Amino acid sequence: MANRNGRSGLSRRMAHIRQKFSEVAETRDGRFFLLALLVCLTMLPLYFFCLHLPLRQAAQTYAVKAEQARGGMAEVMNFKNVHRDMEAYQKELAEHDARSEKALPAKLVQGEFLQDLQQKALKSQVQLHKVVPAELQQVQGDRPMKASRRNRQGVKGADADDGVEGMSHMAGLQEMAVTIECEGSYFALLDFLRRLQQSERVLCIEESQLGRSEKQSDGELLQCRLRIKAYAWPEEETG
Repeated sequence: MANRNGRSGLSRRMAHIRQKFSEVAETRDGRFFLLALLVCLTMLPLYFFCLHLPLRQAAQTYAVKAEQARGGMAEVMNFKNVHRDMEAYQKELAEHDARSEKALPAKLVQGEFLQDLQQKALKSQVQLHKVVPAELQQVQGDRPMKASRRNRQGVKGADADDGVEGMSHMAGLQEMAVTIECEGSYFALLDFLRRLQQSERVLCIEESQLGRSEKQSDGELLQCRLRIKAYAWPEEETG
């Protein structure tokens, strides 16, 4: 009974809607309203499929391209940060090579070495009485050499964190022993030794003897005898 009443009520409402629709369609304003409604209902799917979806896909494509562009810019910025100043890097590399060449030159030029030795003595106010260089020899075997930290920082392949003992593998290097007899005050000789130890060239002080000068009895001047060695790269590695 309830279902029958419900169906009859729905039929009456549908009939009422059809009657109202017919009344609206009979008037001019009503026909215009129905035409506008039909046009709107027709344009909605056209707008969705012909305008909204293509624009949405284009926006997604542009978003992907923008993300790729940001990634490329990030790579460029990272490269610039790592190689911030290539000119400065090249300059630093050239300075490092120059220090390496001074520490272990390609050749042991006796005149240049003795001139540098004379300049160090003059700066320390030490008088050189005798400088006797020995013949150039090649280091045999594998023996350690004491070198200053400043020397080892400029040597190719040297590790500055190995302590005072550096350049442990010397086999094949060229070496020249030099015997020096000099005279000066205690502090002058101390400064001269310091200059030798801090020299840009790799030097090894093998022997040192200190005594009173025979010229003065008060002991103000001291005589010093040194035996040092200078080094250079092997000839086969300098070509």
